[in-house]
Amino acid sequence: MTNNAIVVVIFTLMYLFSQASTYNSMTTDALAQYQSDLNQKTICFLYDDQEIRTNANEMGLTVSYGDDHETLVASWDKNVVSNLIGTVHKNDCQNDVYDILEDEIVITKGHDGRAVDYNELNAQIEKAITNQKDYIEINVPFRVEKPVIINFDALYDSVHVEMTNASYSKKDGYIREQTGVSFDKKKATKEYELLKSDEKMIIPLIKEEPKIKTEDLSSVLFTDEIASFKTYYSTQNTARQTNLQLASNSINGVILKPREKMSFNKTVGALTAERGYLEAKSGTTTEIGGGIDQLTSTLYNAVLKADLEVTERKGHSYFPEFVNPSFDAIVTWGSVDFEFKNNRETPIIVYASAKGGVLSVSINGIKKENEPEISLEYEVLEKYQPITRILKDSAMFRGESKVTQTGVQGYKSEGYKVYKDSQGNEIKREKISTDIYRALDKIIVEGTK
Repeated sequence: MTNNAIVVVIFTLMYLFSQASTYNSMTTDALAQYQSDLNQKTICFLYDDQEIRTNANEMGLTVSYGDDHETLVASWDKNVVSNLIGTVHKNDCQNDVYDILEDEIVITKGHDGRAVDYNELNAQIEKAITNQKDYIEINVPFRVEKPVIINFDALYDSVHVEMTNASYSKKDGYIREQTGVSFDKKKATKEYELLKSDEKMIIPLIKEEPKIKTEDLSSVLFTDEIASFKTYYSTQNTARQTNLQLASNSINGVILKPREKMSFNKTVGALTAERGYLEAKSGTTTEIGGGIDQLTSTLYNAVLKADLEVTERKGHSYFPEFVNPSFDAIVTWGSVDFEFKNNRETPIIVYASAKGGVLSVSINGIKKENEPEISLEYEVLEKYQPITRILKDSAMFRGESKVTQTGVQGYKSEGYKVYKDSQGNEIKREKISTDIYRALDKIIVEGTK
């Protein structure tokens, strides 16, 4: 037998060969007649109490003379036969399965199944070819199929983690702490041996916490200021100041290990009144938590100067004025986020504060020797002038007026990171974004009363 799609068997039909001893028109005619007779036969596979009817054509069953002109070669499509039987047969063998959870491994033991014995089936088909009956019945043979069982050595290797303490040295660099994970393999194996088919067992994971974590190395890892940035706000606007202080406290002290990301929204959380945030003006609207974009923009500038990787950032629709064009960043809970990744080889920490009208963000870590300084520059490509709109208010007296919206100039700008060596010489210049800020109209309301 063969494992290929086409099964080929070689056999001798004495009654056919008796018609001729050499390959000639007589034997050719006899072979054609034999194939024709074969095509007329109904072949029925018996599967338990079900019948699967087919014929030689559907099976791709053909016969031909071999090279010696004395034997017949029969072939049929193994896939066709498999598909036919597959319409009623489903292999009910169930392999062992496991699920690795946070604190445990859940194992479900499998069970034996019944599989079609295709080697025996092919032998029966070969025998049936010589059957002179017009209707051929073939009982589908089966064999017991054993499940694939759990390899506890491989399972242990897949979950085992050696406990590692955080450390830093100039020679070896930063080594991240790692919680150790293992399980009692000997005990688990014994319990499995007593498990019956389809039963479950739970293997508790053993965890060993590191004795030294990254935050324990603050005096070593966070001594250098990599970059910092400041913006300014009015202390007279107490609501805005409160919002900035609350959000600054949320990001202050955040530690990012190498390749870790910081999402501003996930770190700060929802800006709700329940959490102490107040209603304050944010751009052209007034909302709970208004003014937070000044913190995201300040953080954005510090991140750029630290040469960290920005993975998500969106600018304002109108120029915010507390930072330069192309160096702002907005957030909206549930939709727009500011996110960046620590692409350095060592951990970093974010320090943030809002005190006395100064909003400050600094990023500390281990500064490399001869690390370039980064300055931020922008270029205004276009300017859009605001227009003044006059609105009438019948509740105000004639001659009275008030400005309800201050006009703000719009821009199209490009932002650049400029890398410089210790002597102040420019090494390279990298464009980070092109931004468009619409002009914000000035609105004056005049009375008509």
